[in-house]
Amino acid sequence: MPSPTIFSGSITAAGNTTSTPVALGNVGSPVNCLVAVTAATGTTPSLVITLQWSWDNSTWVTGNSSEAFASITGVSSALLTVPSRAPYVRASWPLPGGTTPNFTTVIAVWS
Repeated sequence: MPSPTIFSGSITAAGNTTSTPVALGNVGSPVNCLVAVTAATGTTPSLVITLQWSWDNSTWVTGNSSEAFASITGVSSALLTVPSRAPYVRASWPLPGGTTPNFTTVIAVWS
């Protein structure tokens, strides 16, 4: 089993975690993504995190709506488990919404 990709820090701009390989030969096997937000500041902050997939660890495709977390607006945690679609996966997020949004976040992705 590959080691989980971990992101820990403040999210104030668009970004992504580093990639992690899906368990060798197991495309279609479960991939897990855990998001824990321990603080959210700003006026009406919102954050959407989705999984992205790659066959070459270079070109990325954003997953469909079932591969995304509901909009995060405050302190919360959630686990998403989906079938893998390619040999590499990462979590990604667009520019957070709201005025001066800041999310203190831990994200883990593993298969």
